[in-house]
Amino acid sequence: MHVLSTLALLALALPHIPIVTSLAPSILSLDGAKLYDIPVSNHGARIRMINNAKKLNLQVLSPIKELGGLKSPEYLALNPQGKMPLLTLSCSNGVSLSIPESDTISRFILSQTLSTPPTFLPPTPTGSLLSDHIVRLHDQYITPIQGSMYRALGSGFGPFSDDRQSAIDEIIKQLNVISSTVENFYEIEKELEDGVYIVGKDISLADATIFPTLCFTEYMLPKFFGYDNYNPFLQGYFSNMCEDDNGKVIKEEIYGALEKWEEGGRWESILEEGVGNKEKVTA
Repeated sequence: MHVLSTLALLALALPHIPIVTSLAPSILSLDGAKLYDIPVSNHGARIRMINNAKKLNLQVLSPIKELGGLKSPEYLALNPQGKMPLLTLSCSNGVSLSIPESDTISRFILSQTLSTPPTFLPPTPTGSLLSDHIVRLHDQYITPIQGSMYRALGSGFGPFSDDRQSAIDEIIKQLNVISSTVENFYEIEKELEDGVYIVGKDISLADATIFPTLCFTEYMLPKFFGYDNYNPFLQGYFSNMCEDDNGKVIKEEIYGALEKWEEGGRWESILEEGVGNKEKVTA
């Protein structure tokens, strides 16, 4: 039997706090909003899943085609970090606003579209706590090192520098942390197991966060590193989500881009490093 921490138990007792806590009119609007992103981005896919599910018809533009790339002066003027995704807004007072970071963008969009289903908000405090915790675990511990699955040596893999093997081991470890956390919560609230989604019957921000990254791990870990059964629980969830209409679209977008990477030889030098399950990789 898993035991929730005291902190988590206290959080369960708190009232359900929605993403939006202010009822004041906003000068911000999604009318005319532009999302700068490309199909391969798992973080951008978080917003694209929300866009698809809510049928918001956000204009999605490639920063490479439209602004000359992530490091162009034009793009850096909008986001000095030079990263995707990025949402740009035209405010009602005439001022333009640029919003970077996938979690910030996602929560803003959800706050502006609460009346447009699905809400991406689990119906119970326990479900909300689990969804938020999955997002936090993903963003804090997997995002900084996900490049170890596809970037060349010298690009740096977070705290692991160029130690690709340790970074990939950590990705698998953190996926196990997420799956054990989810199973722990399922013991607390059985209804969270219902349906194809990870937190109950309806899609949540946790799905929009973890599923696109699982597109990466499912494509890369078995094929290039020999890890076929790195997390049976999440791999089963991934298979179920691939039957979901929204999941199918996102998988096709990401896999299509990854296939082009593979055709271009992205993993050739990585395979030469001999990282991963060496018997499987060299077989």
